[in-house]
Amino acid sequence: MTNIYQYKDVERIIREYPHPEDISRFFLLPLFVLSTDAQVVVELGVGNGHSAEAILLAVKERKGKLFLVDYSTPTEHLAPTSNLPHARILRENPDTVTYILKSSTEVGKDWKLPIDWLHIDTDHKYDTTKNELELWYPHVKVGGLIVMHDSKLPDVRKATNEFLLKIKDDVAYFNMEDNVHGLGFIRKLR
Repeated sequence: MTNIYQYKDVERIIREYPHPEDISRFFLLPLFVLSTDAQVVVELGVGNGHSAEAILLAVKERKGKLFLVDYSTPTEHLAPTSNLPHARILRENPDTVTYILKSSTEVGKDWKLPIDWLHIDTDHKYDTTKNELELWYPHVKVGGLIVMHDSKLPDVRKATNEFLLKIKDDVAYFNMEDNVHGLGFIRKLR
C-alpha cells in the first residue's frame, strides 16, 4: 500500500485550505479510498475542491475514476485558465475525472455505475441528506464505503441516524466526532 503521507500534493492542499482546524480529513479521505480498493469514487458536493483533490490522490493510485457532482460550481471555476482546485483537477486528470454540473438528487435518480466509495458533502440540509442516502445507497457495492462529511451537524446527523435505523442490519457505522465537523463512515455489508 502506498504511504499517502508522502504525497507532496497533500501539503499543497493543506496550505491552500482556509480552515486549518479541519485538515485531518485530507489525510483520512485518501486512506479510506485506498482501504476499499475503490475503482469508482463519487463525491457529492465539491465545494472548494480541496477534498476532491485529496480523494483524487488515491483514485489515481488505484487507477480508478472520480465523479464530482455539484450543481453550484460556478462555470468560471472550471475554466481552463483558472488555478482553482476544480479547474486543476479537470485540466490535469481528463481521463480520470468527470465533473457533473447537476444536483446530487437529479444525478442519483439516473446513476448506473456501481460505486465503491461515496463522499457526501452537499448542503447539509435534512431533506437533501435523506434523499441522497436513499438515492445513492443502492448504487454502493457490498463492501463499499459512504463517507458523511459534517456528520455532527444536526440535520446531517438526524437524516443519517434515521437512514441507519432502516438498514442497520446491512451496514457498519462509525462516526468520528472528534473531527471538527464530524466524519461518518457507513460500510455496506450486504
